[in-house]
Formats: sequence, C-alpha cells, structure tokens
Amino acid sequence: MFTIANHKGHFTEDICNHTHGHCICCIALVLLLSVLHVTSSSDDVLSSDLHDKLFGNYKTDLLPVCRSGPRVVNVSLNLALRQIINLDEKDQVLKTNVWVRMGWTDCRLKWNSSEYDEVGHLRVPYGAVWTPDLALYDSSAEEVMMPGFNEYRAQISNNGRVQYNFPTVLNSVCRVTVTYFPFDTQSCGLKFGSWSHSQLDMDFYPVSPSGDLDDFITNNEWVVSEIVADRTVKMYTEPYTDINYIIIMTRRSDFFVMTMMFPCILVTAIAAIGFLLPSESGEKVSLEVTVLLSQAVFLLVISDFLPPSADNFPILGLYFAVSMLLVSLSLVMSVLVLNVHHRGDIKGKKVPKWTRKYLLRNPKNCCSKSEYELESNASADNRHNSQFTNIEETDIDSGIRENGMRPTMNHTSRPLNTTNPHSRWSRLASIPQLAIDKDSNNTNISELLLREQNRTLEHIQKHFVHTDDTDDEREDWQTLARILDRIFLLLYILCFAIVTTVFVLKLTSDPD
Repeated sequence: MFTIANHKGHFTEDICNHTHGHCICCIALVLLLSVLHVTSSSDDVLSSDLHDKLFGNYKTDLLPVCRSGPRVVNVSLNLALRQIINLDEKDQVLKTNVWVRMGWTDCRLKWNSSEYDEVGHLRVPYGAVWTPDLALYDSSAEEVMMPGFNEYRAQISNNGRVQYNFPTVLNSVCRVTVTYFPFDTQSCGLKFGSWSHSQLDMDFYPVSPSGDLDDFITNNEWVVSEIVADRTVKMYTEPYTDINYIIIMTRRSDFFVMTMMFPCILVTAIAAIGFLLPSESGEKVSLEVTVLLSQAVFLLVISDFLPPSADNFPILGLYFAVSMLLVSLSLVMSVLVLNVHHRGDIKGKKVPKWTRKYLLRNPKNCCSKSEYELESNASADNRHNSQFTNIEETDIDSGIRENGMRPTMNHTSRPLNTTNPHSRWSRLASIPQLAIDKDSNNTNISELLLREQNRTLEHIQKHFVHTDDTDDEREDWQTLARILDRIFLLLYILCFAIVTTVFVLKLTSDPD
C-alpha cells in the first residue's frame, strides 16, 4: 500500500490496493511528481530567475552608464499638482501636495521577455534599483525634504526603462508680491534637480511643457490657472540642469472685499456725517475720533495677512493710510468749525471783513432756507424797533413844544447823572426837588419829568441796541461756522470720491 500527496496538499491512499497492480501505481506516482516539478519550475522563473539575472551583480550606488550606451543619464520629470494646502504670505512658504513622476533608462535592466514567459515588466522596491538624487532647491522643510520619496516601488520594463512615481508634500519658498492684494496673482516655483550630479552625468527634461492639473482639488482661496515647466542650465563649477515648475494662481478676492475693503470704504464715508451734525450737539469730535480708531483697527487687521516687506507695499494698505489721513483732516476741520462757532461768546470779537464780503453776503447759498429767512426777519425787527424809537422821541419833543414848555433848564440846577442808566429812579425822584428849589411852576416840573423820561428811554434803547449788536455778532460767528461746515463737507466728499476711485481702479487693473 502506498500513500502520496497531490499538489493541493491532500493525500491519495491505497492506490495500489486496486486490481491494476504495482506498475500502474508507479506510473501514476511518476506522472504526479512530474506535474508538480513543472509547476514549481515555472514559478521559479517569474519570481526568482529573472530577479537573479537582473540583480545578481547589480550595484545601486553606480550610475546606469554602459559602454555600449550614452554616457549621460537622461531623466524625464513630470509633476501633477494634487492640492494647494496653504500659502503663508507672512513667512512666504507654499505648502503643496504633488505627485512626482520620474523616468530614466538603466542599461543593466534589460531582458528578453520571450525567454521568461513573456514577462515584460517587473516591480521592485525603491532600494533595489538606482534612482536619481532628486532635490527641491527651494525647500523650506525642517526635517524631510520630500516625505515618502523612498517608500514606494519602481516599475522596470524589459527595455531597461525605469519609472518611479511617488506622492509627497512639499514646503517651498515662494516670493509673494502683495502690491495688488486682494486682487493679486502669485507665481510660485518648484525647482527640481540633482544635487550631486552635473549635466555631464545627469540631465533632466520635462515630459511636457506644463504640469498636470487633471486631479487637482479646488482650493477655497486660490484658483490655479496653469503650471509652466521651465528647463534651465546654470553654471556653477559645472553646468547643472534643473526644471522649475511655476504654479500660477489667482486669489479669490470676494471674501476680502466683503470683510476688509467694503467696511473701510463705508466707515470713511460715515466720517462725512460729522459735518452735518450741529455744533451745539457736542458729538462732532467724538464721531470723527471713533471713525479714526476704526480705520486704525482695519490697518492692524490687514497687516496680519501681509509679510513685512520693504520692496512693495499693498495698495489696499496705502488706501487705508490715506483714508486715515482724510479722517484726521475731517477731525481738524470739525475742531476748526467748533472754534469758529464759539468765537462769538467772546465780547467784542467780530468776524473778519473778508468773511462778510465773500461768505456772509449771501448766506442763503451755504445755509438752509429757514436760517436765511430767520436772519432776514431778525434784521427787519431791528429796523422796526429803531424806527419806533425815533418816532417816539420825535413825538415827545413835539408834545413839549405844543404845550409851551421850554426845552431849556435853569442854569442854577445841577446836571443830571446820565452815566448810569440803572439809576433812572433816583434821577426821577430828584427832579421835583430841583424844580421846587428854583421854581414852583408846574410847567417846569412837567418839562423836567418828560426830559428825564426821554433820557431814560434813550439809555434803555442803547442797552438793547448793545445787546442786539452782541447777539448779531454771535449769530455772525455761528453762521460762519455753518458755512464752513458745508464747505468742508463738499471738500471731504470730493477728496473721498477721488481717492476711492483711483485706488479701486488701480487695484483692479492688470499689473502687466
């Protein structure tokens, strides 16, 4: 009795127990062993013989340069941009996720596929073959330049062509130009080349004139328009070849327009309301100071987004600075208007003559209609009071003459005290005594009383005229303040419109 094992691991027992005899059993055993040997030999060719033939005397430290082939290793390079992770404008560092694709020919890795069951390619670990010492020239990585560079497998074709693809995350230096922020377009380069081998040993060529954007993930802040491949040869001690992949991307400006530009323009426009506030409110200066502080906050916010550079300053930051200057000037204008408004509180302080000639002559052009009408009515009332006083004095003198009263006084009587208008009752009380001492005639007493009453009325009139003159001077200063408010308002609106239009056109224009 015999027991043998088949290729599946199972056992066939008691083959020789059948009636065919020992010969049939031996033949079956030989055939089974032959099949197992052929299968094992075929597996050895695919997994072992080809590998032993290619890498038996292979050395990964030597350049793949053979006597029968070219003396320079030509490396083809292609870059596929997967994602823009971040662009730090302050530190000027671009962080990207890319797929690097390299290809070269190794003359030591060629075989005839017909001799190995038509095996046309083979995949081996990174350390099993020679690979170019690819380096990112403008790398800003703190530890590993290209993470994952030596963790993937290379594909070898039977003609000696080696293709090695790997994904990685790159941190590269990107010079950011912030002049047209937030309507700016940045060009960040990824320069690849060999760090050890010059063009005499290794030369790089781009697969296509542009990078691959087929698998690019859309970024929320940047729009990538294209990737341009630029091959250059730079002379150091020897010529070195590098390929610079220039990523051209445009910033999405909607967010910054709504959160930075629009509030700044709105706050600057609100400063004009300060000229419409009346001077009596006491809020003109506080409003302008609040707007100025808001402008300072906006300038601090924008400074956090931009790198401290002396080469170029953002136009938006310059607009914020000019806006702060405009608001500061409006604050100075408001203080000047308040100074003019309260100048009338100083006694004897009159408005300059040139203001009467050019500004106060026709205040209707600068003031509201109601104010002008009030001033006209006040002037008419003053003229009416003056005419009434003159008429009253004339009537008194005429009455005295009609009654036969003499307007002259006795030379022995004391002159009346007319220097103090507030002592009219004492003067009136002294008149009868003076008249009695000189003459008891009732006519003289009446004449003296009327004269004293006339003089008292004159003093009262002078007092009111002086008060009216003071009120008129105060009103002139207030009117002048209102006129200056309107002039400064028009001047501020004009400057604000010109500055905003110029800066917006400059920001949105093509920098080329």
